[in-house]
Amino acid sequence: MPIDIVAHDFGGIWALAWATRHPQRVRRLVLMNTAYQADYRWHGWARVWRTPILGELSHRLTTRRAFEAEVCRASPGVSGDYLRSTFDAITPSSQSAALRLYRAHDPRTWAHEEQAMLRLTAQKPTLVLWGDRDPYIAPAFAERFGAARALHLPKVGHCVPAEAPDVMRQEVRNFLSA
Repeated sequence: MPIDIVAHDFGGIWALAWATRHPQRVRRLVLMNTAYQADYRWHGWARVWRTPILGELSHRLTTRRAFEAEVCRASPGVSGDYLRSTFDAITPSSQSAALRLYRAHDPRTWAHEEQAMLRLTAQKPTLVLWGDRDPYIAPAFAERFGAARALHLPKVGHCVPAEAPDVMRQEVRNFLSA
């Protein structure tokens, strides 16, 4: 039975990699602020995190205040509770995992899959929800998935699920029930 996929950020990378290999198992796709295009260029922090030693140093030296400032820059609509709980959940192990994650992915490796992704989104109903204030992935990427509909949220940043949960919930519900 085909499944519906709802994915954001790195989840979109993994979801699209799986979906392009198993299109018969996909019913519909919802994508939010992700990149699966070979010409995507890492944002500044990602370039730091991808650099050995510099990435480790940046993680160890990041204070609560600096973390909250960056998250608010990227996702201005998140709550203080979200910021506090997210920072409190960071452990040395999760920092190490995040660095490995960034270092393991290179957009150039998606080049051979980009056409497969476009075939998939042409065949399967696809909705893109995009926070246009995202400093990490430009709003122009929203149009590059070949989706029948790309809904831009001009006041939302990188994290649509945390910043606009009611809009996301309604749009996804409408899309999946259509």
